[in-house]
Amino acid sequence: MRWIGRVLIGFSLLCGASLAVANEGLKEHPGYVDVDIHAIVGDVQPNVEVFLEKPLLRMLMGAATEVNPEIADLIGQIDLIQVKVFEDIKNQPSDLLEKVSQEVARLKSEGWSQVVR
Repeated sequence: MRWIGRVLIGFSLLCGASLAVANEGLKEHPGYVDVDIHAIVGDVQPNVEVFLEKPLLRMLMGAATEVNPEIADLIGQIDLIQVKVFEDIKNQPSDLLEKVSQEVARLKSEGWSQVVR
């Protein structure tokens, strides 16, 4: 079922490039995406969680400044990137893909673009 983890990584990147943030203060950020991941995967804990927070992103921005100032500027506008990987999902693959597809459609209807598929 590792492919399911890959599907959710892609979904997280879509939503995240995902600024799906837990910090209440960031909910007003223009890049904030509210994803009810538990409605998709159920009551499962992620196997891997990655949080790229502002201090690390600022360090990356500094490193990118000389190489590509436009990318550095883009990184400078991001406050948090959160990625979660779920491998022990009890949903059937077709159910999971259906739920992910519904969420992708909802986000597209709100003006988001799919980055990873």
